[in-house]
Formats: sequence, structure tokens, C-alpha cells
Amino acid sequence: MPHLNTLLTHAAHELVAGHLESNRHRYIFDPETLVPDIEDTGVPCDPSIYPIVGYYLSEAAGPDHGILTLRDVLKDVLIKVAQEHTTKPQQAVATFCADLERRPFQFLAGGDDYNLVRREANLRRKLKNLGHRLTKSRTRDPLGSNYRVYDIIDRTAYEISVDAPRHLAGLERWVTNAQQDELVG
Repeated sequence: MPHLNTLLTHAAHELVAGHLESNRHRYIFDPETLVPDIEDTGVPCDPSIYPIVGYYLSEAAGPDHGILTLRDVLKDVLIKVAQEHTTKPQQAVATFCADLERRPFQFLAGGDDYNLVRREANLRRKLKNLGHRLTKSRTRDPLGSNYRVYDIIDRTAYEISVDAPRHLAGLERWVTNAQQDELVG
């Protein structure tokens, strides 16, 4: 059974993917009645303008949701998912959203798991040729501190390479440099 945060992250990915395909919306107020409303700006959503998720969630959700922000819509969607898997869905969603708002926007925008699996397999093949193997943390919680953390183990000494980075992009660079050093040396 997947971790609850994995399920909530998947639901958040789906909401964000649908919203990023539409145009941005903004709040407007009728000057006479001061009734809030939203309008379509005609500008497509650009994820590069949001450094963290919290900024993105303060945007207007769109005409389907009235004057609600994306934060309100996301919480409603996540509570529905959490109700199926926990006895305290409000608390689980509040904790998840508090952590989510401080994360970089790429955490929500980039749900490219197939590409990740392909990159890991490529890295494993390269490391095997260098006499190492790759181990991945078993944490299923995407908000955990050791989620998607990797270690490189030397096959001859069975020791962890402490000079290697622990994230995928850094490991790919480390392996490329190791291959070049092996060719030169």
C-alpha cells in the first residue's frame, strides 16, 4: 500500500497538470458593488514564475471553482483522497499542505516518473561497468528527508562511496566524470 503522502502528491500533480494547461486567471472587483469575480487573462500559465508552491496556490482557481484559490481547491481534493485512507483526513492534509507550500514548484510540476526510472536504469548500467552498484532509499514518503536518496557501493570493498552525491542529477555528473577519469587514467 502506498504511503498517504504519495497518494496526496499524486492527486496534487493531477490538479496542477490540469491547471497548467489552461490560462491564468485573476481576481477583479466590481467598483460599485465590490463583488469579487475572476477573469481569464488570456496568458498561459508559466511555471517558471513560481519559485515555491505557496505562491502558485494563491492564484485564482478558474471559472469552474468560483472565486476560490488553488489552495482551497487543492485542500478539498486532498481531503477527499485522505478520507479513503485515514481516520484524520483534516490533520493529514493540513500537515501535507504546510510542507508542500515551502517546496520548490518543480516538486508539483514535474511528475515524470517514467523518465526517472529510465535515468536510474541508465545510471545502474554505467555504475556496473565501473565496478559499483546503486542503491536507492526505500522511503515511500515523498515528503521524507531521505526520499529518492541514492548510495553508490563499491563492489570489491562493499563500502559506500562517501565522495559521491546522493541525488540523481549529481550522481549522473559524478559517473560521467568517473568514466572520463577511467578513460584518461
